[in-house]
Amino acid sequence: MFETLKQGNISHENIPGIKVYLLPAESINLRQIMVTQNILGIVRFGEDEGYPELEGLKICFPAMNVAMKTFSAKAYYEIWTSENTVACGTLQGLQFSSDGFHQLLTVCLKEEDRDLREIGRLAYDLIFQSVQKNNHPNISRVWNHIPNINQFGDGSERYIRFCLGRAEAFARNGNIFPAATGIGCQGSSLCIYMVSMRKDMNKYLENPNQTPAYKYPAKYGIKPPSFARGAYTDYGGGRGILYVSGTASIIGSETVHQGDAARQCETTLNNISVLISGTNLSSYGIKKAFTLKDLDCIKVYIKNEADYEIIKAVCTQAFSPDKSIAYLKADVCRNDLLVEIEGIVMENP
Repeated sequence: MFETLKQGNISHENIPGIKVYLLPAESINLRQIMVTQNILGIVRFGEDEGYPELEGLKICFPAMNVAMKTFSAKAYYEIWTSENTVACGTLQGLQFSSDGFHQLLTVCLKEEDRDLREIGRLAYDLIFQSVQKNNHPNISRVWNHIPNINQFGDGSERYIRFCLGRAEAFARNGNIFPAATGIGCQGSSLCIYMVSMRKDMNKYLENPNQTPAYKYPAKYGIKPPSFARGAYTDYGGGRGILYVSGTASIIGSETVHQGDAARQCETTLNNISVLISGTNLSSYGIKKAFTLKDLDCIKVYIKNEADYEIIKAVCTQAFSPDKSIAYLKADVCRNDLLVEIEGIVMENP
């Protein structure tokens, strides 16, 4: 049964601000945020199930637990909040919320005996049904967590199977390419969450040093990945959010520095620097310029535990010490990639 959210009219001047926090489970601010702010949704990254740090709190909004080993913290919470009050609904296992302008949704589907192509297509069919029914069709950012992402099945790599199912759903719904991450996780469920809006205020970004993912050659899959390298949401009045997609050591369409975690991390950081630079943003009509020091809510996905200290040292030099960063163990979308990094720049959140 589909539950549609009631909506009022929102003008450009009173669009509610949203904010995202990325906190270790041990943070003293975690419960305070949960009880004092309007929660759009939460995502917990950790190996144990449930939300033990939130025991006693009522969770009536989208919530997702992504099975993933963490470094330097028991778990991490990603918390999305809004200036407006929030209403919630469900659709066949999909959870969604809205502040009247933004929609956040989560969907977690067990594979069971189904092919990952089918699961990916079904998940995105549900997503498009939700954003269209609730009039939030403009997708800003998507996160895809895929179990055993590098394993082979049905004659191809699992990530390729997922990309094919996702592309089939996108083809039926307009072939948009939002900012996105596709990363491995533990467990047996495909877990996706995303942010969309009622108005089209997104500019999707590419990196001049990288081939757009949706133009990758055929050796990377029957259907290439359906995402942009980043997205900038301009709210006007100096407010904006820049989403950096999951970024890795890829130049053109090829992996570079295979087997060298430090150099892959450095190349990844340079790719992000180019993407968010004033030179690149100006080519999209965005009169902004950002650096790595502006990034917040950073996630660093590390394939091999042995590379953690090496990659952390590189990232510590690159990012601002007052920004939040989570180090997570996860397989990346290509078996020869050792690290992937993403982040967000929030202007006047």
